[in-house]
Amino acid sequence: MTHFAKLVVVVSGCVLGWLGAGCSPSNSGGADATPVPLDQLPAQFAGVVCDTVAPCCKSAGIAYDSATCESAATTYFQAFVTQNNGPGKTYDAAAAGGCLSAVQTALRSCVSFDDNTTGVACAHIFVGGVPLGGACQVDSDCADQGGCALNPNLPDSEPPTGMCVAALGEQAHAQAGAACNGDCVQLKDGDIECTSGGIAGGGSTAGVVAVCYASDGLFCSSQTQVCVPFAKLGEACEDQGCVAGAFCNLGQCTAQLDSGPCAGSPDACSTKSYCDDASQQCVPRLADGLPCDFSDACSSDECSETADPNKQVCGPPTAATPKLCAGQLN
Repeated sequence: MTHFAKLVVVVSGCVLGWLGAGCSPSNSGGADATPVPLDQLPAQFAGVVCDTVAPCCKSAGIAYDSATCESAATTYFQAFVTQNNGPGKTYDAAAAGGCLSAVQTALRSCVSFDDNTTGVACAHIFVGGVPLGGACQVDSDCADQGGCALNPNLPDSEPPTGMCVAALGEQAHAQAGAACNGDCVQLKDGDIECTSGGIAGGGSTAGVVAVCYASDGLFCSSQTQVCVPFAKLGEACEDQGCVAGAFCNLGQCTAQLDSGPCAGSPDACSTKSYCDDASQQCVPRLADGLPCDFSDACSSDECSETADPNKQVCGPPTAATPKLCAGQLN
């Protein structure tokens, strides 16, 4: 049940995590949000991002110039508008205002705004009319507040053609024995991470839009492409198919270790430890502020960039990065 990857459903158009899909439904940003006219969207967003992040950049000792930041950010937001404001799209000025407000709130704390809160607020600035299951090319093509998932059953195209799917955590829960194409697990911070966009590539599962949820005690078998229960300690297993606290070791579920040899397998270590590459031992996870190379090494499960592009530390991501301070939002 460990090492689930972020769900990658976006074909294109999700210019930032908080301007895209794959989010829970929102109420267009809240009644108290000030609507943003479409022609003012790029400049207003750039101004809020740059003005709010400026103190964070200065506190972190990162070079900051407001004109440089706002110019780069405006160009980026203009590209977002151009990409998403096509035929059949509706612009929601209130949703844009709610998104701007959420981003400003996040940045005041100097934390990264690529999170669930801003994502929900920014999910539907542009809304299309394509229903679930319909063909799409960008997230904003879809009427549902989900996203545009890559669909291997459709011919190659540029940009690639996808299929509108439900929002993260709202995709259909496949039952035991049912066809599937991925897994979803809820993290300790409440976010949901999934291993696929929920569209199968062929055979009997072609077109399936359903995933297995760990909260149901199920995972999607890579061997059969159906949902099966997690194996218990001592039972036969396949990779990542064991109950919490166990890992699949030579085809059998074995208890994870707080300490001891991990033989290069991160799954051998418990949630209190990680597999150290140098010693090949399970060692205690690192406290926030300590240097890290990957999230599993940190007690917080977060290994984030710092002002030094060559250094990462354990802890929540910061907004004060050289790229963001220069208005580079890609």
